[in-house]
Amino acid sequence: MFKRFVHGFVVNAIAVLVAAYVVHGITHDGWPSLLIAALVLGVLNGFLKPILSLFSLPFLILPLGLFMTVINAMLFWLTGYLVKGFDVAGFWPAFFGGLIVSVCSMFFGPPKQRKQETLHVNLGPNRPGGGPASGGSQGVIDV
Repeated sequence: MFKRFVHGFVVNAIAVLVAAYVVHGITHDGWPSLLIAALVLGVLNGFLKPILSLFSLPFLILPLGLFMTVINAMLFWLTGYLVKGFDVAGFWPAFFGGLIVSVCSMFFGPPKQRKQETLHVNLGPNRPGGGPASGGSQGVIDV
């Protein structure tokens, strides 16, 4: 879990750095402010983004998820407001900065872990070909 956190933090920091160099209107004073901005953005994305997504669900469903870019922009803008030395000049720099961070995180972020469950089905002795007495087997279904 720690390795996954560090990987996500490094990707987020590099993505914020790329956004600061590519988008006019996003500035930082140096590495400390950049790293703090990446940490704050990660915390906001982890805690505030699900709440905002839940409250804006109609706006997410109707335009097929495009409103998520607005939520990303608001969180990026809020990060610029909260972190001293990391400035976001307005909505459009925040929009494009959030878009760059989202794309970088999507391609280079830690892989999503998929939980695999196994369902064991006992065919039983009363079923044709089932049960241990009749030489039947136990079926396994991976989900």
